[in-house]
Amino acid sequence: MVSAGDILSGELEKGAVYLIYGGGGVGKTTLAASAAARVAAGEDAVVWVDCGGRMYLPRLYQILESRKADPGRIYISSPSTFQEQTEAVLKIADLMPSRTALVVVDDFTYLHRLALTGDVSEDFHIYELLAFQVALLKEVSLDRSISTILVGHVHDIPERNVSAPVASRIVTFWADAIARVVYEGGVRRVEEEKPGRAIIYFKITSEGAVSTHSSP
Repeated sequence: MVSAGDILSGELEKGAVYLIYGGGGVGKTTLAASAAARVAAGEDAVVWVDCGGRMYLPRLYQILESRKADPGRIYISSPSTFQEQTEAVLKIADLMPSRTALVVVDDFTYLHRLALTGDVSEDFHIYELLAFQVALLKEVSLDRSISTILVGHVHDIPERNVSAPVASRIVTFWADAIARVVYEGGVRRVEEEKPGRAIIYFKITSEGAVSTHSSP
């Protein structure tokens, strides 16, 4: 059964879309990079779309080396506009490298936020494209029997006194597993929101993100 904990265990469900979100510096990219390293160590390929410019290559190579994974199995693209992000997602569907087992898009909603104007009529198409991207990634995951990890940011909703992923209604609709990543008091944890409510604690080492313990 699919679970947000799959990202830490390395047992990613084929056909599933995982959404992890949270504030800056909580460990989201490291979680995704660790999952990518496990896939690459198994001789499969990973397609990584670095939308937010968060990928620090020396750190990625350190994680890959610790897992004895070949960096040549990680295919990275770095779109700088939301239109380029759309094109990158289309290329995943049309020109996916052989033996691809995982797609990572980080930060999925960053360029979308930059593209918004604040005018509802102008922004409608931007939201349409974002929804199209998620739907296409889910379709590709199912058709090609691969896994997809979407990394997103969090925003507060003051009137409801809650926090949620950016573009929550769009990104959560297609996600099979959703988790918020939190870093408080020196402790990192993954709080599952779908399909269960498990909490997985982890630490960041030279090998990347490593699970320490969990609670149901």
